[in-house]
Amino acid sequence: MKIKRIIPRAGLICLMLLVGVICFYPMVSLLFNSALEPNYLPKGILSRISHLSLGQYYESLFENSKFLRGLLNSALMAFSITLGQVAISIPAAFALEKYKIPGKEILFGVYLILVLLPYQVLQLPHYLLMKEWELMDTHTSIILPNIFSTIGVCILRQGMRYVDNSVLDAAKIDGCGDFRLLSKMAIPGAAPSIVAAALLIFLDSWNMVEAPKIFLTSVDKIPISVIFNSVSGTGRNYAMGVLCLIIPFLLFGLFAEKLKSFIDTV
Repeated sequence: MKIKRIIPRAGLICLMLLVGVICFYPMVSLLFNSALEPNYLPKGILSRISHLSLGQYYESLFENSKFLRGLLNSALMAFSITLGQVAISIPAAFALEKYKIPGKEILFGVYLILVLLPYQVLQLPHYLLMKEWELMDTHTSIILPNIFSTIGVCILRQGMRYVDNSVLDAAKIDGCGDFRLLSKMAIPGAAPSIVAAALLIFLDSWNMVEAPKIFLTSVDKIPISVIFNSVSGTGRNYAMGVLCLIIPFLLFGLFAEKLKSFIDTV
């Protein structure tokens, strides 16, 4: 009986280990290849070990102006989109969840439909609008449409449901206005969902490729995600990839607990 129990458990452990190896292999490969000498063409594992170097990290940071410029462009667009969308989504989600608004469920349904629509469907109207406003080849042409994306509202409304209505009613009796209810009650109560939404929005903005390719033509304005789309797999470019992962990983590490709290409430 014990053997019959051990065999399925051992098989499950082996399967989990295999899945773990498959999941972590791209990251391990990226880190290992990033330490190879610039312009070195890998020929074998022993040859790779003998050509390990960290000089390409220095070159990527201080000598490659294209990489640094792309990194700054990505940071500018990602942080601007994240801050703008979160700032708009918080009061919108609060109003949809806590106020009696005629037709709000229909409106929220439209929001969900817009979230599910492929981005390519919205590219043409965005392009025509930005061209009419003469904003083509500017970061504003990417930041402005993404600030008004509906995904932030959909996520934050879920978090607003856990703000106690009785606490809000008591605050209203004490004379709190709408702004104080939002800033003092709703935002602290929905903090995990706000952090989760901000992280998802930031990562999506950080990895944008299609929108910059359509709206930006100047080389000095394109983000790092587009630059990576046109480079070869040398040690220097792998090093750039590792450096680009630092900001997302730092943000995830800082707010991992808030993200876990949001996942637990869903």
